[in-house]
Amino acid sequence: MMDTVVVELDPHTSERVRQLARAQGTTITTLVRSLITQLADSTEVMPDSLLGMFADEPTLLDQVVDVPTYERLAVVTSAGND
Repeated sequence: MMDTVVVELDPHTSERVRQLARAQGTTITTLVRSLITQLADSTEVMPDSLLGMFADEPTLLDQVVDVPTYERLAVVTSAGND
């Protein structure tokens, strides 16, 4: 028996995934399952990774992850205004 995973996507991403699945002649479920399986099979989980060290500090971890994300978005957004 397989587990069920629900993913929420913004409308643009959702439509893009539909297009990709259609172009590959498959369903969204099969496409996502394949991508997750490939990622899970190719990625070695490292228990002592940097992010693992922050497991007991979720707020701090959020800040560590959010800062580069916001900076990257700022660069992308400002590049689009040229």
